[in-house]
Amino acid sequence: MAAGWPEAVGEPSQDRGGSAEVAAGRTELIVATYRPGPDVPARARRQFFYIAQRTELGALAREELLVVVSELCANAYVHGEGAIDLRVWREDSHVVVEVTDAGRWGRYAGQTVALERVAESGRGLDFVRAACDGGSIHCQPSGTTVRCWKRLATETTRIA
Repeated sequence: MAAGWPEAVGEPSQDRGGSAEVAAGRTELIVATYRPGPDVPARARRQFFYIAQRTELGALAREELLVVVSELCANAYVHGEGAIDLRVWREDSHVVVEVTDAGRWGRYAGQTVALERVAESGRGLDFVRAACDGGSIHCQPSGTTVRCWKRLATETTRIA
């Protein structure tokens, strides 16, 4: 597994159709496939916003992951190929966001790379890294999957 990726969060989806087995302790929140188009980030944001309100994520974490969903879907539309799959699930103490497309990232072909090790020129992945607790990019012949996770709040912070 990539560095920084907790064992409890599982493996990437094995196919592009959203039919990966649901692991114990895992609750699917979103499984969606979008046809490529400029409206994909907005559609994904709306769907995530609706679902995220029903999770244990705090308001700031929901807002951060809303932008993460938008950035990853925008990247898949601009840089990827074919349909864009969005999967969001809760697994144990994390919310996981995964975006897959049929594009190939030549530099990382056949590799799984920790998100913090990827150096790109845009700001989108920088924000994703800052907003999430970890992540990875899986580059396979069938396409690219970017996955990141955010820990659910375990304690309430008191303001003195």
